[in-house]
Amino acid sequence: MKGLILAAGRGSRLLPISATRPKHALPIAGVPIIRRAVRALHEAGIQDIGIVTSRSSETDLRDATQGGGHLTFILQPEALGTGDAVLCARDFLDGQPTLLYLGDNLFEDSLRPVALGLPGTDAVIGVKQVANPQAYGVAVVDKGQLRRLVEKPRQPESNLAACGVFAFQPQVLDHLAELAPSERGEIEFPQALTSVLAAGGASGRWNSRASGRMPEPRQTC
Repeated sequence: MKGLILAAGRGSRLLPISATRPKHALPIAGVPIIRRAVRALHEAGIQDIGIVTSRSSETDLRDATQGGGHLTFILQPEALGTGDAVLCARDFLDGQPTLLYLGDNLFEDSLRPVALGLPGTDAVIGVKQVANPQAYGVAVVDKGQLRRLVEKPRQPESNLAACGVFAFQPQVLDHLAELAPSERGEIEFPQALTSVLAAGGASGRWNSRASGRMPEPRQTC
C-alpha cells in the first residue's frame, strides 16, 4: 500500500502565521504538522509515501520532513482541489491501494484500522462526530457502510464529518478522473466516493479522535 499526503496549500486562513511558510510546515509542540503526518503513516505500516506540494511550498516541506525516511515529492501545478492533487500522483501510486492523508489534519488514533479495513471494499473514509456537521462534508452511514457524502448540508442527516483520511483501491482513480469541477472550480476527492457508490461500489467508515480541523477529541474508535 502507498501513502499519499496532500500538502500543496499555503493556508490563507492562518495568516499571518502562514505568511512565511506553508501551514503544513508549522510546528505543533515543536514538530511540524507534515512530519507528524509522515510519522502517522509510518506507524500504520506504510513506508512508500508521496507528498503532493506546490512550487512555493516544496522547499519548506522538504526541510520540515528531513529525517523522515524516503519521501517522493509530487508537484501540483495549480490549486485545483484535492481530487486534482491525487490525480497528479497517479504515476506514483502505480495502481496500488492507497492511504490518503489530507496534510493539515492531526489524528490521535492510529491510522492502521483504515488500512486494514480496505480489503473487500472500494474505500474507507475516516469520520468524526461533531457538534456542527453543517460546516463539513457529512457522511451518511448505515450499519458501518457509507451511503452518501453531502458537502456542508443545511439540514445534516448525521453528525459524522469526514475528517481527512481515506483508504481506496486503485479503481477509485478512474471515477476521480471522470469528475467535473465543483461549484468552486475544483475536483473534490470525496465526490469520487459518491461516484463509486452510485456505480454500486462499497465504502466503509472509521471513527477518529481527530484534532486540527475537528476540534472535539472525545470520539472513541
